[in-house]
Amino acid sequence: MYEQISNTYDQLRVKAVALIAGEVALVAFIFTTSKLTIPVEYYGRIFFFTGIVSLITSFGFLFWTISALDWKMPTDLFDSDEIIRKYPTEKEFLKYVHHEYVISISHCLPRVDKRAKRFNWTLYLLAASAIVLLVIKFGGA
Repeated sequence: MYEQISNTYDQLRVKAVALIAGEVALVAFIFTTSKLTIPVEYYGRIFFFTGIVSLITSFGFLFWTISALDWKMPTDLFDSDEIIRKYPTEKEFLKYVHHEYVISISHCLPRVDKRAKRFNWTLYLLAASAIVLLVIKFGGA
């Protein structure tokens, strides 16, 4: 289970970096041509600025996803002699390793779970803002 949590966190970070690159490309695509104009109508401006704010918010959440995380490793890095001294039998050593994994999983799982849930909402926010801005760009002001 600890390995699965670690892999999930790594995959979240890789996906977030890819989405950051995609978001930068989307912003460059939307705002480099002169065809995009701020809508004149009141409701058009609301949609336009809502799209901009949600794009910036999703960008911030993606950076939060790749930020450092308080991570706990399951075992201490003992030398072989220290392990033999501390845990003379295999059963005691296995109890220690099991206990450390349980502590590490209970420490890391809520943090990764929180990031995964926020990442899903960030995807929704990014998709909605991209759709709104692309419709305004190609649908006219």
